[in-house]
Amino acid sequence: MLFTRPFSGSASSAAFAELMQKYGADSFPALCASVLMGGSDTFVYIIGVYFSSVGVKKSRYAFPAALAVMIFCVFLSCLVTRLFFGE
Repeated sequence: MLFTRPFSGSASSAAFAELMQKYGADSFPALCASVLMGGSDTFVYIIGVYFSSVGVKKSRYAFPAALAVMIFCVFLSCLVTRLFFGE
């Protein structure tokens, strides 16, 4: 799910459903994935569609910054899950 989330929302939803089936809804991986699904977005889609709609031609630092935020979201989602759900 971590590799598909930046590129495709439907692929990450399928990976999320498979993760829920395998580990159960109340497990730590499922709770982390739930927080990650709610707190992140498909940044490749956003860069492609939103930047082209306003005419931005040079998105030099947008992709590296979005990738850094996505990596931060992964660690933060697990931290938030551990703090709020005590797992």
